[in-house]
Amino acid sequence: MARVRKVSAKGQVVIPEDLRRKYGIDSGDLVMVEDSGAGIRVLPLPRDPLRAIAGRLARKPGLEILRGERELKRDEERTRRLAGKPE
Repeated sequence: MARVRKVSAKGQVVIPEDLRRKYGIDSGDLVMVEDSGAGIRVLPLPRDPLRAIAGRLARKPGLEILRGERELKRDEERTRRLAGKPE
């Protein structure tokens, strides 16, 4: 839903309350203002950027493959160590 807002003399624009609530934007939060080429986008930034990135990375399939490879290497190392020790 498009909305018309007036830009203040300081270049400020008010984000409607329902959109602030929907996207979790509170007073003092940071937003990113981006030139998309076709217009301006305002994107809320996470309060805890490290947690937000970690959450996204945890769901990437490539990381699951890397974790599997890492576990396979650990298992191979354990097997080699055990094979080299007398029983």
